Amino acid sequence: MGPISEGELRDLIKQGQATWETLLWRDGMSAWQPVSELPEFSAAFVTPPTLPLKPPPVQALPVVAVANVAIDAKRSLPLQSRPWPRFWARSIDTLLLGPVIIFGAAVAFIFHAPDLYLQMMAMNAGLLGIIVLPALGLLLAILMVLTGTTPGKAIVGVRVLVPEGRNRVAFFFSRELKVWAAEWGLGIPILNLYTQSRQYSLLAASQPAS
Repeated sequence: MGPISEGELRDLIKQGQATWETLLWRDGMSAWQPVSELPEFSAAFVTPPTLPLKPPPVQALPVVAVANVAIDAKRSLPLQSRPWPRFWARSIDTLLLGPVIIFGAAVAFIFHAPDLYLQMMAMNAGLLGIIVLPALGLLLAILMVLTGTTPGKAIVGVRVLVPEGRNRVAFFFSRELKVWAAEWGLGIPILNLYTQSRQYSLLAASQPAS
């Protein structure tokens, strides 16, 4: 439906009629894009939109026409992202896949490097966790490239869209590197408390995470 102004589109977002994956088009675009890929609108999704008391008429959903913006409401899905769902999705991935990585490494060391296995078993749990985080990020990047999701994201309902024109492999691997540094603080205690608080503050202030 449309055309509509940017202000009217923001109202639709607040009402829950335009959601994270609603497709949008305006002059200058070569194709429809999810509204989440445009910074000027993605900030409106810091909190889940409030659903209207009465459902909008069916004819209002198929297409949005707006001054210089049009959106396809047929593909709209409920917003389930930022910032706490993202935190829980990452935490679930860590709890599920971290032990898998440690177990796989232990089995490999038993057969190929027994001395390393003994050192691993004697290692401080906190230090072991710091070492595992980069391997976890690598595994999550591979899962995102191959399937587009991870166990935690699938459970919580969080999706990560690849920006238009970006290489899928490079995007997900660089993203995991940034998460490891800017969110988990390299796994270093106290430092990661600061970095995670910092990312929450950015999202709560309608700014993109690092």
